[in-house]
Amino acid sequence: FDFFHTRPYGSLKMSSHNDVLTTAILLAVGIAAGEIGSRMQRTRTLLRADQRDLRRIHRVAELAASGEGVEDVILAVTAELIDLLNLQDCWFERAPFVASFPVIESSGHVQTSVHRWAGDGFELPRGGVALPVHGGGALFGRFVLVPTPGRSVRSECRLTAVALVDNVGLLLAHQAA
Repeated sequence: FDFFHTRPYGSLKMSSHNDVLTTAILLAVGIAAGEIGSRMQRTRTLLRADQRDLRRIHRVAELAASGEGVEDVILAVTAELIDLLNLQDCWFERAPFVASFPVIESSGHVQTSVHRWAGDGFELPRGGVALPVHGGGALFGRFVLVPTPGRSVRSECRLTAVALVDNVGLLLAHQAA
């Protein structure tokens, strides 16, 4: 603004108080517009991620409702968990459990004393974490999740993982009944 539209033209020097004020207002409006645009982009990104998470839950629920075998649903949930949480590995195991891992609770909270920040959120424990499979008040097994180091996992993704695993718990409870 001041280079092209104020005297002396072609210079960054401003001789009027109004020119300084106008430049400051233009700068403030530009910064505000940039921040609003940036927040809108982040909101759109999170909305698309939430939509993908809902489609995951829907796919697994449809598999379970269509009468697919428990093992097929477990494989589908394993694939969804790997993609959802950016895992290196994931598997389902039934009790008795050989190893002990920190647990992801039904609230999505991870029971661990060590929390690593990774840019935009916390990592899952690097040694692995267990996601228990409950159904009808009984524990049927757990999914063991081996995270990719340096990758954060949003709390919404952990809640989606709990919802996916709950489908397996319902199927196993129905099968046991």
